[in-house]
Amino acid sequence: MISLVKERYQALRLSIRHLNRINPNVMIFVVYGMLYDMMLNLYNPFTARYLERLGGDSLSISLLNALPGLVGIFVLLPGLFVIQRFNAKKRITAIFFFLSRLVLLFAAFIPFLPREVRPLTFIILMSGMNIPNSVSQSALQGFLGDVFDGRMRSTAISMRTKFGNVIIPLTTLTTGLIIGYIPQTDAQRIITYQIFFVLAFIVGMFEVVTFLRFSENTIESSIRPEPLRKQIAGLLHIMRDKKFLAYLLPVFIFYYTWHSGWALGNIYFIMNLHANEFWIAIFLVLAGVSSFFTAGYWNRLIQYKGNDFALVAAAIGLACNMFAYLACKNVYAMAVCHIFSGSVTTGFSIAVLNGLLGATPDKNRILYIGVFNTFINISLAVAPMVTQSFITNHGTEAALAIVGCMRLLALVPLFIYMKHRKKHEAESTSTS
Repeated sequence: MISLVKERYQALRLSIRHLNRINPNVMIFVVYGMLYDMMLNLYNPFTARYLERLGGDSLSISLLNALPGLVGIFVLLPGLFVIQRFNAKKRITAIFFFLSRLVLLFAAFIPFLPREVRPLTFIILMSGMNIPNSVSQSALQGFLGDVFDGRMRSTAISMRTKFGNVIIPLTTLTTGLIIGYIPQTDAQRIITYQIFFVLAFIVGMFEVVTFLRFSENTIESSIRPEPLRKQIAGLLHIMRDKKFLAYLLPVFIFYYTWHSGWALGNIYFIMNLHANEFWIAIFLVLAGVSSFFTAGYWNRLIQYKGNDFALVAAAIGLACNMFAYLACKNVYAMAVCHIFSGSVTTGFSIAVLNGLLGATPDKNRILYIGVFNTFINISLAVAPMVTQSFITNHGTEAALAIVGCMRLLALVPLFIYMKHRKKHEAESTSTS
C-alpha cells in the first residue's frame, strides 16, 4: 500500500514538473486554487447554519442564495467594462478580489449587532460581497482562456480541481468538527464562527498575492483600452454570436434547475434531517473525496469522448441527484448520496467552464464570460425564490421531486445542443 502511494506521488510529481515546463502558470493556478478553496470552505459551507443561529428561517436561507445573483445581474457587466479600460487587468482584478475578501472581516462583527437585525444584515453583507466577487471571478475565467489553450486548458482545470478536492474536505471537516463539538453553548459557537471568518480573510490575502504571480507577459495586454462606445458595440456583437448563444441557452436552462436545488438542499439537510455543522462537513468531505478521485476521469472523458458528451453525462447525474436526496431519510444515507453528488458536480463544473472557454473567441473573452455569468446570476437570483414558493405550498419533499423533474426536462436542450454540434462537426470534416 505504501509503495503504491509512493508510486502515485512520484507519477504526480513528474506530471506536474512536465506541465510546469510547458506552461509555468499551471502550478500558480493550482496553488491559487488551493488557497481559494481553503478560504471559501472556512466559512461558506456553514453560512446557512450560521444564518439560522443568527435567527434566520427557511425564507432567510432562500434569500441568502438568491440575492447575490440579483446583485450580480446589475454589477457584473459594468464592472467588467471598468476592468477592460485598464491595461493592467491583473492588478485591477486583484483589487476586486481584495474587496470581496474584506467583507469576510465585516461578517465577523455581525453578532455584536442587535439580534433582530442580524439575519438581514448578514444576507445584505453576503449579497454585497458578490459585487467585487462576481467581477473578479469573471475576469479570472477570461485569464484562463488567455494562459491555457487546447488540451492544456482542460488538463489545468482538472489538475486545479484535483488538488482543490484535497483541500476542501480537510478544511471543511476540520471546521465542521471544531464548530460542531468544541463550543458548548450557542454563544461559544457564534464566537467560533467569528474566528473562522477572520481566518478566511487572512487566507484570502495569501490568495490575492498568489494571483498576482501569474506571468504578466501572458496576461497583461499591450493593446490600448477600447472606449466605452466600442465596448458596448462589442456587447451587442456578443448577443448576435450564434456559436456562443447556442452554448449559452441550453446551459442557462439547466443552470436554472441546478440553482433551484441549492437552497433546497440546505433546507432539507437542516430542517428535515436536523444536520449540524459536523454532518454538513461530512457531506462535503465525502463529496470532495469523490470529486478528487473522479476529476481525472472527467478529464479523460472530455479528451476521448468530447466536452459535450461529458457535459450531458454530468447533467444526467445532477438530475438524478434530487431523487437520490428524496430517498435519504437520515444523515447516514445522505452522506452516502454525497459520494455520487460530488462526482457529478465536479464533472459538470469542469465541462461547463471548458465548454465556455471553447465557445468564446480570444477577442473580448472577458465580456463574453461576463454575459454568460450575468445570465447565470439571473438564474441564481430567481431560482431559489421560486423553489421557496414550492416549499411553502407543497413542502420540502415535494419541492425536491418538482426540481428533479425540472432537471430532467432541462436535459432536452442539452441533448439538442450536443446533437447539433455533432452534425456540424461531421459536416465540417466531410467538407475538409
